[in-house]
Amino acid sequence: MSDGPHKSLPLPRRWQDLAERAANRAFSDAEVSEAMLVAIRKEFGGLPIEKLQNAMRAGDQPGLFSDTVEGDLDALRIARPGDASWNALIDCCIDEIRRGGSGAESMSAACEAAIDLKLRAASRQIEEHYLRKQGNRSAFSMRDRLLVARKAVDAAGIASEICSTASRSPSNARIRKQDGIDDGVAM
Repeated sequence: MSDGPHKSLPLPRRWQDLAERAANRAFSDAEVSEAMLVAIRKEFGGLPIEKLQNAMRAGDQPGLFSDTVEGDLDALRIARPGDASWNALIDCCIDEIRRGGSGAESMSAACEAAIDLKLRAASRQIEEHYLRKQGNRSAFSMRDRLLVARKAVDAAGIASEICSTASRSPSNARIRKQDGIDDGVAM
């Protein structure tokens, strides 16, 4: 007997937990959103955001030295080679610099854009996996559940949380387990 397609999903455990909750109708939309929040916090927790913030502050004067800032941001890719979230965050920072932004506001906007990119990419990958393993009906259901969860996620709030905390750890975020006698399915 299979444990379900979420076990063979080629994503880290945090995203498998999200897929498991989204596939199981016993979990409410709020619980699926909670799993998505935990997954995205773990995804961006522990990244060396301070290095990006320092590079973005170097270009606090719009229009001046933007090429230098872009070069500094590109050079930060070696801090975490092969990390798609880190690279997406750097790309979003470069996009903000090219739009003429700088400083903390641009950093926050870049974090928000990178979060949105990661949520969309993970949702697509989960949906595609369920399409291959379970068929159309399961994939469409998964798409709907993940879309509702993604709309409930406050990307701006998470972005400000990521940008403001200096000591982030990916292990701080946990999915709340319902283990008490009163913690059942909502009626």
